[in-house]
Amino acid sequence: MGHAVMEAIAAGVAEHREEIIEGILEEFLALCRIPHQSGHEEAISLYLLQRLEEMGFESSRDENFNVIADIPATAGLEDRPRVVLQAHMDMVVATEPGEFDPQQDHVCPVIEGDLLHTDGRSSLGADNGIGVAAILYAVGRPRLPHGPLRVIFTSCEEVGLRGAKLLDPAVLQDVRYLINLDGFHADRAVVGCMSGKRETFFHPMRTVQTMPGSVGIEVELSGFRGGHSGEDIGAHRCNAIRLMAEMLYCVKEKNFPMEIAAMDGGTGANVIPRTCAATLAVSADERLAVERRIQEEFCWVTAAYKTEEHTPHLEFREVPVPRRVWSDSVTRDVLEAIRLENNGVYTLSRQFRGAVGGSSNLGRIFSDEHKVELQIMTRCESDDIEKKILHQHTQVAKRYGFSMGIVGYDAWHQEALNPLTEAVEDAYEENYHRRIKVMAAQVGLEPAYFHTKAPWLTMVTLGADIEDAHSTSERVKLSSLETMFRLMAGALIRVAYHG
Repeated sequence: MGHAVMEAIAAGVAEHREEIIEGILEEFLALCRIPHQSGHEEAISLYLLQRLEEMGFESSRDENFNVIADIPATAGLEDRPRVVLQAHMDMVVATEPGEFDPQQDHVCPVIEGDLLHTDGRSSLGADNGIGVAAILYAVGRPRLPHGPLRVIFTSCEEVGLRGAKLLDPAVLQDVRYLINLDGFHADRAVVGCMSGKRETFFHPMRTVQTMPGSVGIEVELSGFRGGHSGEDIGAHRCNAIRLMAEMLYCVKEKNFPMEIAAMDGGTGANVIPRTCAATLAVSADERLAVERRIQEEFCWVTAAYKTEEHTPHLEFREVPVPRRVWSDSVTRDVLEAIRLENNGVYTLSRQFRGAVGGSSNLGRIFSDEHKVELQIMTRCESDDIEKKILHQHTQVAKRYGFSMGIVGYDAWHQEALNPLTEAVEDAYEENYHRRIKVMAAQVGLEPAYFHTKAPWLTMVTLGADIEDAHSTSERVKLSSLETMFRLMAGALIRVAYHG
């Protein structure tokens, strides 16, 4: 490597670890003060627009709240290939019921040693606020040499990569490389991702009069770990919706006089559900027997998850007797469908040892006077695995009277050996004296849509060490912020000097 490049690298990433961490953390904490749940990004996008303009950069915001800014090249590097730095501004708000209003309350971060987490009332939003903060910190540093840059902060990533999907392709026309900062591991360079299909099942509601002599009870499951439906799907965590269906199915199988009036669980297709509640009408004479049977099934199932689930909780509450309840056919169809749909790991990866190759997550159920709705997220590394899972889901839907809708994106794959990945590998080896892991992600990433819009793009995903994303236990390892920054900065410098 030339002497000029070595000098540029030394000057561009000269900060000590504490300075890097504090700089990124300062940007992130400012984001935490602004509610930014998926689908509600107007305020956070306006803040990002103003923040970039404060730094002196020409910025814009499209009708979907995507924010775009051009960063001029360092003097003498104006003819280098343009690189995009990209992250998404929205977050999944996981919370305990009734403890956090995602439209009004702000995330309350807590620093504990090398970990950043919340006060326990909500998820942290490190996915992907840490990526946004790292980009803001990087472009605000005049000492970092680089060619022409473009910053793209996308909206609604957590609901089908919607901001990336709706981004004007013209934004990418003059771009050669793209660095996405939505990774969950600082020691990995990601060069591909799973497909992501959101399946929605609708069952028409039919109700009947509640049987005479009933009492109303609410059964609530809570305290499960939950997590990201891609990153954590292989961690053997209990799905609260599936567990509720198993418990109620066992009660019905024993012919106890129990009827369902409502079910509500989970927060979205891409989140392993931590909670689920069902409102029941039960014969007053059999109430204790029903609760005992539910308790037995709860203990039996959760025992299998004792290494992963430390605080699962089952609670019974007396509520007013429902006037109407689900018909027997609706009850049978819904419980059977939940029990039979694929949930969890379907198969391991054919490409990467120990990784998941295909999975599904039943992340949401709710009912109203018109329907019962189920929401499932299916992720696959190949078309043939995806077809098998979706075929099984379609067959179950048809068998039990559900209509079904599917939307989503395809997998993203590219050659692992390319100039951008090599730049990241060199930066990692220079700093940590070992090779970085080059692999595909078990989640969906926005490069899946960017590749469709601009097939010539070479892309890589980097990130910090984030654990239990999409849950109230979400946390990020602060020391990994330095690694993420040094890889991003090192790659920018190498691309600028080598083209």
